[in-house]
Amino acid sequence: MNILNISSIIPLKGLKRENDIILRIQDYLKDNYGYDFTIAMSLPYVPFILSLINDKWKKYRDYQHKRQLKVQGHDTVIYPWLLPPTSNFWLNYFLIPVNWVWYIFVVQKKIFQEAKNADLLLTQNLIPDAILAYWLHKKYDTPYIINIRGKSEKYWYKLPVLRSVIKNASQVITHSPTNYQLFKDDYEIELVPHPVDDIFYFDGNNEYSYPKLISVCRLLSLKNIDKVIYALSKLKKQGQNFEYCIVGDGPRMKSLKELVIELGLVNEVSFEGYLSREKVAAQLKDSNVFIMPSNPETLGRAFLEAAASGCLIIGHQNTGVDGLFTHQESAIFVNEDTVYKGLKTVFENLNTMSNYREKSQKIVKNLKWDKIGSIYDDIFTKSYNQ
Repeated sequence: MNILNISSIIPLKGLKRENDIILRIQDYLKDNYGYDFTIAMSLPYVPFILSLINDKWKKYRDYQHKRQLKVQGHDTVIYPWLLPPTSNFWLNYFLIPVNWVWYIFVVQKKIFQEAKNADLLLTQNLIPDAILAYWLHKKYDTPYIINIRGKSEKYWYKLPVLRSVIKNASQVITHSPTNYQLFKDDYEIELVPHPVDDIFYFDGNNEYSYPKLISVCRLLSLKNIDKVIYALSKLKKQGQNFEYCIVGDGPRMKSLKELVIELGLVNEVSFEGYLSREKVAAQLKDSNVFIMPSNPETLGRAFLEAAASGCLIIGHQNTGVDGLFTHQESAIFVNEDTVYKGLKTVFENLNTMSNYREKSQKIVKNLKWDKIGSIYDDIFTKSYNQ
């Protein structure tokens, strides 16, 4: 089966680092089930004059001129879309009629061969991915699957055009427990979390004599790592001992390091920067509490990897893995104002929360590659045969 994966979140050299999980899932399904994938990736259209102003826009234009390239070994066709320099939903929505004309005169020519040869379309975002899939479906009668990623609202799919986009999809899936809870009463939607690599599963016993915390994430404001640092400062003043390892890089790195110095936590908090998957696995197995109170968070694969490694999970309520894990059963969920309270509870009860860790670890044992691969195979087969 030939699948055209219409995705605007593929990692491209020289642009913002994107998660490569989509490509890794493709690799697994190709190797184990024989699917053939081609990627159609959108980039904002950049006229020549704008490419002289901004390095990122210049890179967009350079990629668009290539049209076809290999991304980590995957055949990828680049097509331009008329997008504003913002992710604002309404701006992108009101540009749909303009992009329809753009599609007719520009985009169709760019992806004609790939679209014509596809047996199934798989989309990874609403705009432009699912929009393009819907238009290709109308032209070629090719079935398409919508994967609802990112922060979404139910009313979006009741708007003109978008109502037809979701109505005509052969299946709707999401890797996000938040989106699943949001849409499950209105649409037939299947939750398919990201698979967890074998290297993260740990059957040994973590050291729980004192808290060894870890966060693995891009250092962005929405991750709320500063809230964790402030909470830990208060706990240190109360005589609590702990270690806190921050893995990842990002625009907040400098300010977070300055905050650690300001609060006198240089002996407790370490910054490891970006690490390979293997080194992250080793760090997780040397920790016992994973904390990432990010909001919003569509899933957070690091939560799953940390649970597989035997860490107690602390996340943000009503987002991320809340819904896959349960508060005070398999995880602790807090908000921006209760990070300190949540950490204090964990610090005081770390040795008695083994049942939380066991339950979350049991949940992620069902997320190994073979099980998630089988789910995707069933979804693709069902969609193709409809």
